[in-house]
Order: sequence, then structure tokens, then C-alpha cells
Amino acid sequence: MRFTSIRRLLLLSAFPLAAASCASAPPPDPGSPVPAQLSDRQANFVAREYLNAHNVSAPRTLVSEQKQPHGWWMWYEGPFDPQTKPPQASYLVEVDNDGTVRNID
Repeated sequence: MRFTSIRRLLLLSAFPLAAASCASAPPPDPGSPVPAQLSDRQANFVAREYLNAHNVSAPRTLVSEQKQPHGWWMWYEGPFDPQTKPPQASYLVEVDNDGTVRNID
């Protein structure tokens, strides 16, 4: 008889522990996702695709790049042609970490 009463006591004492472990608070929700910082190569690729889509004549050379808080500034120059105005075309392209691209005039 004593053996079954000990079992019953252990079972009854384990029940509140099991119930308490199931009643814990759910983990907090993760924050909203933010875009990761682009590397200079990724920004260069995105900027070149943008220039290709907007029919900017090639060849163009990446002259300078500058990291910004929310992305990159990429500066491209075209070939020198003294017959055109301006004689050398240049493009400043802003590439944000979220993938938006725009030409800065």
C-alpha cells in the first residue's frame, strides 16, 4: 500500500510542474525585417543594371563609390568625346539597401 501512495504523491507533485512548464509566456515576436547592407560589388551590379535599363550608352567606368548610411553612391563616367556637350558624360547613381535605385542629377 505504501508503494502506491508514494507513486500517487509523486504523480500529483509532478502535475503542477508540468502545467507550469506549458504555461510559460510565448517567445517575443521578431522585429520587422530590415534590409542588409549591400556590399560594394552588389551595389555596382544593381547600378549597372539600372543604367542598362535606362539606355545609358556604354562603355562606362566606375570612378568612385561612397558608402552611405542607407546604401551606396556610385559614380560612373563615359568615354571622352569632344564633339558632344558635355564632352564626358557622368552618372551618379544612388543604390539603397532595400534595392531602390535612382540617378542623382
